[in-house]
Amino acid sequence: MSEHAAAASAAKPYVHFALGDVACAMPLAAIAGVRLLGEFELRDARGERVHDGVSLDGHVGVAERQHYAAWDLCRLLGIERASFGCWLLLHVQRGTARVPLALRVGKCLAVHAVEPSGALPASVFRARRRAISAVFDPRPFAHLASSVIGVLCDPAQLFSAEELAESVQRVERFGRRA
Repeated sequence: MSEHAAAASAAKPYVHFALGDVACAMPLAAIAGVRLLGEFELRDARGERVHDGVSLDGHVGVAERQHYAAWDLCRLLGIERASFGCWLLLHVQRGTARVPLALRVGKCLAVHAVEPSGALPASVFRARRRAISAVFDPRPFAHLASSVIGVLCDPAQLFSAEELAESVQRVERFGRRA
């Protein structure tokens, strides 16, 4: 990471959350909202309400009458299943459209600036390598979570074009039913 990129990252506030043994941080500016598990209504492909502990394949969530394609960040990053704590609501740009997405994550830890401490080893998070821009020291959160590594995640790089297209279809399909 260049000195300029490190300085830009450190100056911006990030939302920090737990993913098992990993502390993850996303830019606050990318997050439209944070909802506790009970504040987010999860629906399956038929529109039936489902329990939050299920697989999210084909599911859509509803918060304040807005539909979001639901994804499990642990599954996307290949992290062993962690306990869930909240949903991050965000919009990712796809062409001229903004795709509404909800990421199921662990406990929200804090909102504050991050001091990146280096690049991610090449052997980690191979499937979503572009989404992880740097690592940071998670020790400031030791009293909140037992993370062994901290990663900065760019939601704009997290999803493939196919996953974004699928997300648009989910939300549109659900919207026609409502």
